Amino acid sequence: MKEVVAKRIKGLRELRGFSQEEIADRLNISRSAYERMENGKSQSWATHLGSLAEVFEVTPEYFVKESPNKQENHEQNGGLALQNNGTINTINYLSEKLVEQYEKRIAILEKELKESKF
Repeated sequence: MKEVVAKRIKGLRELRGFSQEEIADRLNISRSAYERMENGKSQSWATHLGSLAEVFEVTPEYFVKESPNKQENHEQNGGLALQNNGTINTINYLSEKLVEQYEKRIAILEKELKESKF
């Protein structure tokens, strides 16, 4: 999975004409951390999925969905439900991570809001 995501991240970056440094800055991570993510040596993309989607103007699902050719092959073989089990688990995991990130951000914003009222 991480190799597929890595290829899609790199492909989008190159297509949009960004440098690794520019994307790393937008994600608030080091260039080397971004490079590991893009080369498939790190799974930290899961933590940054929402931000990556925003930067590249795609949906988060773009990074984890099956390619159309692979999906067609599964449908022709009648094994779509079983083959997608891993993808569904990944999407569920990523959804949980996104919810955690949003909850943390909401807590920070609520705290800042309370502090600014005084």
